Amino acid sequence: MDLPADFINKLDKNKFSWMRKISTASIWISIIMGSITLIYLFISFFKTLFQSSQASISVIPVIPGITVSLTPAVIISIFLLAIVHELAHGYSSVVEGISVRKLGFFILFVIPGAFTEPDDAEMKKAEPKKRARIEAAGSASNLALGLLFLIIAVLIFQGFPTSPHGVLVSDVMKDGPSYGKLRPGDVIIGINGTRINSMDQLQKLKEGMKPGQTVVIQTLDRNVSIVLGASNNSTQPLIGVLLSPLPYYRTFLPINIAMPLEEFLFWAIILNLGVAMFNSLPLVPLDGGLIVRDLLEIVYGKERAEYLIKAISLMTAVVLIFDMASSLIMLK
Repeated sequence: MDLPADFINKLDKNKFSWMRKISTASIWISIIMGSITLIYLFISFFKTLFQSSQASISVIPVIPGITVSLTPAVIISIFLLAIVHELAHGYSSVVEGISVRKLGFFILFVIPGAFTEPDDAEMKKAEPKKRARIEAAGSASNLALGLLFLIIAVLIFQGFPTSPHGVLVSDVMKDGPSYGKLRPGDVIIGINGTRINSMDQLQKLKEGMKPGQTVVIQTLDRNVSIVLGASNNSTQPLIGVLLSPLPYYRTFLPINIAMPLEEFLFWAIILNLGVAMFNSLPLVPLDGGLIVRDLLEIVYGKERAEYLIKAISLMTAVVLIFDMASSLIMLK
């Protein structure tokens, strides 16, 4: 859906001249983010090539509906990051004296997105540094938004994001070992006196248990004794609860508000920071690639810059595709 771009084009450039300084800083922020991401990809690339027996999942592409579930929190996070990213491009364009032709949003298979279309002729005529400032604004805005959400999460959730306080029970199996004893909303913090902070700790503790064994589960407000069942007629012990994939952090908010908010903040942080880092890669048509091309044009001229950015983009694409393909194969 196209929206009128007049509200951006009517922006008083003089009042928002400070945005030019921010955009200039964003160029170097983008270069730093792109370099860090590229170095990480190269390290992963060589580890996979020469240490295949010790290789681990390193680059998981965010594909909504495939590698990421399309929950409301994910959809809202994608919409916010897209809107902020494109508005940053739009406002930066006007500040640089380039008008915006189109602004809008779309929904593709329930996945929201947005777009900004600066005047193509004006962009081509603009100085390389001006174009670079416009291109850098998007990733920098996502970085800022991701850090803002991270600060909010740290203020609301004690220990976020590294020190969870327990595992949340989302549901209880009817007639299962925990039915009538544990409730949805309970937070498991220990079993048989052993402290549990995360899902990994709970799973490791279960490995030493057997069906028919009596265990005492500690929650935030009480202790519950249950007899473990068998999982799918196997020797694996069954507690009989559905656990939240999100870690639980202490907070002043009630559970029914805290967990949806935590899920939203988690994805808003991951997606905004992830997009900022990925989009800063020196790979055309990503913003990072366009920025590097513009900077190369300043030093070497347009023709040589085009040649160099093609070579850099090819190298980056090969490493990125290899890492992503390796991770997807290991996920199967």
